[in-house]
Amino acid sequence: ITDLIRPTNENILSQVTTISPRQMLLSDTLQAVGSVMYDTRRFSTIYARVSGRIDKLYVKWMFQPVHKGQKLFDLYSPDLQTEQQQLIFLLNNDAQDEMLISASKQKLKLLGLSDEQVSSLVKNKVLTPVVSVYSPVDGFVVSNEFMNEATQQISAGMPAAPKQSGESFSVKEGADVDKGETILKGGNTDVVWAGRKLYG
Repeated sequence: ITDLIRPTNENILSQVTTISPRQMLLSDTLQAVGSVMYDTRRFSTIYARVSGRIDKLYVKWMFQPVHKGQKLFDLYSPDLQTEQQQLIFLLNNDAQDEMLISASKQKLKLLGLSDEQVSSLVKNKVLTPVVSVYSPVDGFVVSNEFMNEATQQISAGMPAAPKQSGESFSVKEGADVDKGETILKGGNTDVVWAGRKLYG
């Protein structure tokens, strides 16, 4: 009877070692057979906003590292030159028609001229027939043909065919391009797909 009324904290129920929880990072290695593939949704299209000719190419090979805002190529365009002449004409002859002048400025910006270039054109009335195209991402650049091939292979459940870093682009200086034509693709490998081949 004495044992039954004894306080519970005076009885030894078990000898289980306890610890206090701690927050910490654990590392482990997992080995698996499969393929690591590009996440094609994370690639950005680098295209020509106006028809013309690639005057200068600043990236030379596949997977060349680039930074956001880095100049990729210069595009010479007679169409761009014509639009600039139109703005100069409006400034010289219809200085009071702010609506037409504003629309002309906006069109030049849509064709790739920066705010600074448009302001310089308005001030100095000197044509800029070459427009520069810059990288939209930090990462690397590849050709449009490579990304099309890789996308088809990934869609079919196949690993993207490897390419050697240093392989030159199919697009060259002096090549003619059409408005809206994709020139390069920019992306990174911060996020990739890992999968296992489920066929064959």
